[in-house]
Amino acid sequence: MKIKDIKTDLSNVDVQGSIVLIMPTKTVNLRAGGTSTCADALLQDETGSIKLSLWGAQIDAVKQGDQVSIRNGYSVVRHGEPELNIGRYGKITVISDDDDSHAADTKCPFCHRVLSVDTVFWCENTGCVAYTGRFLGEHLEILFRSVLV
Repeated sequence: MKIKDIKTDLSNVDVQGSIVLIMPTKTVNLRAGGTSTCADALLQDETGSIKLSLWGAQIDAVKQGDQVSIRNGYSVVRHGEPELNIGRYGKITVISDDDDSHAADTKCPFCHRVLSVDTVFWCENTGCVAYTGRFLGEHLEILFRSVLV
């Protein structure tokens, strides 16, 4: 499956892509009691990108620039945006890691222009738009907006 084909409320999602961004780890309280750590990541393939939710040991298992395979994941909508989860029955595997990953390795999945590591991108109706900024907690402070087409 390709990222562009991931719709909400899907199960048994198998997808491969690159981890282009990992947000800071947070400690959260669980409904069942206790706490756990979580971090949002951005997973990208040649067709698009999607937010990926990482929990516990999954966070330390991957790093920015890794090519990963996700098996038996599921998709949900959180805060109005689609999100991919691995869950307890899914698995994330590093296919290849990129020890020499640099900002220049990240490309827009729509126009394939090189983007910096701290760039969040998506395609608007008018074309590709890149928002460069820095993460403050779970919010992106926009420093620069550029239309790529």
